[in-house]
Amino acid sequence: MKNRSALRAALPAALALCLVALPAAAVPQDVADVTTGITQVEWTPHHGYAGFRLVVSGPDGVVERHFDGGDRPLFSLAELSVASDGMYKWTLTGTPELPNAAIAELKAEGDAPNRGLVTRPASDLPTRMSGSFRVVDGAIVQRDLREEPGARLAPDRASGGAAAANAPLSRATAADQVIPDDLIVQMSLCVGFDCANGESFSFDTIRLKENNTRIKFQDTSTGSFPTVDWQLTANDSANGGLSKFSIEQTDPSPSIPFTIEAGAGSHALYVDDGERVGLSTNSPVVELHIVDGDTPTVRLEQDTSSGFQAQVWDVAGNETNFFVRDVTGGSRLPFRIRPGALTSSIDIAGDGDVGIGTASPGGQLHVQDDVASPTQPTLLVTNGSGPPRLEQTNGAGGHTWRQTVTGTGEYNVDDILDGIIEFSLAQNGNLTISGNVITTNCPAGCGPDYVFEEGYDLMTLGELEAYIEENGHLPNVPSAVEMETNGIDMTRLQLSMLEKIEELTLYLLEQEQKMVGQQQNIEGLLQEIESLKSGAEK
Repeated sequence: MKNRSALRAALPAALALCLVALPAAAVPQDVADVTTGITQVEWTPHHGYAGFRLVVSGPDGVVERHFDGGDRPLFSLAELSVASDGMYKWTLTGTPELPNAAIAELKAEGDAPNRGLVTRPASDLPTRMSGSFRVVDGAIVQRDLREEPGARLAPDRASGGAAAANAPLSRATAADQVIPDDLIVQMSLCVGFDCANGESFSFDTIRLKENNTRIKFQDTSTGSFPTVDWQLTANDSANGGLSKFSIEQTDPSPSIPFTIEAGAGSHALYVDDGERVGLSTNSPVVELHIVDGDTPTVRLEQDTSSGFQAQVWDVAGNETNFFVRDVTGGSRLPFRIRPGALTSSIDIAGDGDVGIGTASPGGQLHVQDDVASPTQPTLLVTNGSGPPRLEQTNGAGGHTWRQTVTGTGEYNVDDILDGIIEFSLAQNGNLTISGNVITTNCPAGCGPDYVFEEGYDLMTLGELEAYIEENGHLPNVPSAVEMETNGIDMTRLQLSMLEKIEELTLYLLEQEQKMVGQQQNIEGLLQEIESLKSGAEK
């Protein structure tokens, strides 16, 4: 607890110190001075800024403008196609001019994931201010008109009459009352120039009643005790200002951390007994529960106040999809999830592996479809100017292989280093290969060398001729109808062809043996003929 006696004793010395101390150079409390005209609002910066971002929201939408550091931010009603009557709210964000060392530090941080966790270069200048103005009959309401306390005083009660007797008291000069003891009011209390004799309090315990109502918390502590001043403010005092309730920090560095505008719906902000926060609901069921009739949205806005480029993202959901919207990038939707998506439609494991349709990805990208749907195969579709690519950049032996679908529909596999397309499948089905085709789909015994083994039942040529006449194709070779129906098994076909070649070799060897025997018989007959000729001549 604060020691009030010690404070009172130290107060004179503190006041004397304040009187003799030289004031330090004051830092402006706002980014700029505001000048409001009939059709435009202009901001005059207090100090040098690298640039400004102005956002004005009104009844018909939002206008965003950017200004260089040497310019005066300006907003004109002429920028709107229609200047509808109503309240317009604005936010001006200034980007401080940082020293070169600070800029270098920002650039060094770059897009690092922990950028928001490190100490950033800071500026003593304020970076953001906000306010509002009202448009009536196509013109901005002038704010230099202000209500003074007690402006609506009743006529002097001395004029008599029942109305005068019940009217508020006229302003009178009286000495301040100091009560050096506790004050207990057992009934209700009304404070303000418009409090009337016989005030009807209903259930009010304390009522503030005049044209500008404020409750000020002015802490006179000194030394290391907390001394920030606060204020509860109801409505702006400026002409055309906001009807609102605010909690303001009035000293030092005035700010308005909390505001509720008039017209906010029931339960606009609700904190239940489980520390759950509801926005537009008094029954939050999770830590933050947002209810809205059309696309509840969370906006993430990075302004330029810390030296980084402005960027705005929205996270939202409705009956058609949950999405992330790149507002700065033309409101594109780079990420969308449709209602009814299966569990683990996209699942990122702890080691960074990505599963599509699986909660247990077995590689960097694991695609799994547990629903048999031959009409909806896994697709990779592109409709842009560049073809899709699947590229491995650390290939063995200094090679970098790339899979590409070209704009003409060709699927290619090429070696990036030498530029040779090793494999090309054209849209018409033609396959071009630069190199050898090797398959390892051949278990033990699959090769037709069994044809050369002892005991192989090789058809005679007569049997083969009879088989062909009956079946119209070679034995152990798929027929044309089978190939048209089931497709061509290239491995089986190659092995069948090799079997026929080896059988053909045996047929040739057999014919060779017959031909050799026949040649020998012919030569023997010729010798006999020659012998007979010689005997006849003798």
